Amino acid sequence: MNEAMRLIAVATLLLAAGLVAPPPRATNARPPEIGGKVSAELRSDVSSIQPGKPFTLGVRFKIAPKWHIYWKNPGDSGISTEVKFDLPPGFKVDELRFPTPRVLRLPGQITCYGYEGEVMLLATVTPPEGLSSGSVQKMKARADWLECEEACVPGNADVTLELPVSDRAPPANQELFQVWSQRMPAHMGPGPWPLMSRPSGKGRAYELQVHWKGAPKIVEFIPGPSDDVSFHDIKVQADGNKSTITFRVEPLGGHTMPTSPIRCVVIASNHEEVPPTGLSFDIPMADAASLSSSKSSGKP
Repeated sequence: MNEAMRLIAVATLLLAAGLVAPPPRATNARPPEIGGKVSAELRSDVSSIQPGKPFTLGVRFKIAPKWHIYWKNPGDSGISTEVKFDLPPGFKVDELRFPTPRVLRLPGQITCYGYEGEVMLLATVTPPEGLSSGSVQKMKARADWLECEEACVPGNADVTLELPVSDRAPPANQELFQVWSQRMPAHMGPGPWPLMSRPSGKGRAYELQVHWKGAPKIVEFIPGPSDDVSFHDIKVQADGNKSTITFRVEPLGGHTMPTSPIRCVVIASNHEEVPPTGLSFDIPMADAASLSSSKSSGKP
């Protein structure tokens, strides 16, 4: 579904929920009859900050049963979950990291990508060297999401966390951060791995092979986010521990094929209730040459 159709679908769902606009961005309060199915909180993997030493912040979402929020590419409908950090002067934050999502099959043959139950998005933060020991630094983040079941409601939260500065950085929330760090897609480098690309109409056709350590029962391909292209005819064929994935990529109306690759994810699982394993790949978009083969491995 192209961007215009996605926005129409989202607008329809919001109107069905009785909304004409998101709630005020300056507050987390929302009438209980129109939402409140998702909560957010800010966590750190250290209990105090050591000057110049990187640490990790996580925005943890708790999602009510039967509801979901969206990955950075929401799919046919929905809005991507966003987090914007507001950190003290001199602090640097890396790109937000999303755990491997699930493929969500919704009524009307709508395919989306997102999370149910709980998810934590992570970002590495580097504090400046010159922090004063004993001072307290306030971490702030703004989270925006769309929470959906049969209808959708926009949600938001301003979350904060105060961390003291010391000459040590003792760990905190170790089990929580270990769980969500392990659920990040493992990135397969620039290759070589089995990917073939050829021109197809206005875009390109691709064939990707993934060789797993085992033989997963469920394998699915999730396109990365892009404002320029759409993915079509996605097919996955399984043969033991090998998965062959084919798809086409075409520019959206008024756009051209981008020159930068798009990072996509292949997920594998042996059971629908078990969190899937993810492998991420940078798919070349323009002038992609056929790439030959070393085996890509995952651990379903």
